Amino acid sequence: MVFANTLFKCVVFHPLGCQILTSGTDRRIEYWEAFNGQSCRHIYGSQEGAINALDITDDGKYFVTGGDERIVKIWRYHDGRLVAVGRGHSGTITNLRISPDRKTICSVSIDGAVLQWDLTVLIARDAPNVPETIT
Repeated sequence: MVFANTLFKCVVFHPLGCQILTSGTDRRIEYWEAFNGQSCRHIYGSQEGAINALDITDDGKYFVTGGDERIVKIWRYHDGRLVAVGRGHSGTITNLRISPDRKTICSVSIDGAVLQWDLTVLIARDAPNVPETIT
């Protein structure tokens, strides 16, 4: 069980099952140890408003967030660094998902839009900075 001073909006397991990521109204992305629920890292993921949506690539190298800022953000998992952003929604992002082939992000917002983002283009410049294996 995890506890924090936030209203959690989303949670995902790292593909290896060793950690989980959460986010919510406190604008933080929190890394937790799955076996004992202890926080092991946090990063500030939003400057204005809640983070409502979170997903992680099946290889665990990147995760994406979206929320009240109306921006899709792509982060490196291993160091929590923001590597790319996508702008296009005019309303709060309520959900997003990474495709199983890791090529596309789909996001949906309260303005009724469903947008597709080319993840391969967004992370192309960052690829040399990501370790081949994440443990």
